[in-house]
Amino acid sequence: MLAQIDGPASMAGRLGGVALAVLVLIGVFFVAWRFFSPSFFYGVVAMAGLFLSLDVVLVHWILGLHRVTSGPEADWLEPLLVIAGAGLVVAAVMAERRLNSSEWFGT
Repeated sequence: MLAQIDGPASMAGRLGGVALAVLVLIGVFFVAWRFFSPSFFYGVVAMAGLFLSLDVVLVHWILGLHRVTSGPEADWLEPLLVIAGAGLVVAAVMAERRLNSSEWFGT
């Protein structure tokens, strides 16, 4: 049986955990951008944005299974993540469409 690991008790510690996750995500974006095709990179960005938005809305808000953090900062952090996720999806789709504009318009 696995032991439960409690997260940081302070708001600074919880926000630090979120910041660490953001840094890891940026690292994944860098690897996708540096070593793969532009289309793959935009797909990674779009999927990350979709996951951010869908996870917060479905798992956190609708199902109420857990929160991003256990403190009051979740009240402003979660909507910010939903907006950021939606922004990532829109930006990636627009960039991919620009990249392949000749394919979209049949030329």
